[in-house]
Amino acid sequence: MLTLSSFADGQSPSGAFRGITRDLDGLLLVHVVVHTVDGNTERTVVSNDEGAVVVENLKPGHYRLTATKAGFEGRFW
Repeated sequence: MLTLSSFADGQSPSGAFRGITRDLDGLLLVHVVVHTVDGNTERTVVSNDEGAVVVENLKPGHYRLTATKAGFEGRFW
């Protein structure tokens, strides 16, 4: 499971997704691959050693997020 919160600066035309990757029991997961898709925009990032994931400079829109890690069932939002 991946928990995310969104962030947007009112003075900026872009936003970001920031979050912590966790399993269904709430335990921290590291090195989770997070892929975002919005029309023509695709980005892939990997959560760090603390489970933090940041996808910055996203244009306003609707994004599909996919989180995958070996040994875990993939999730999407």
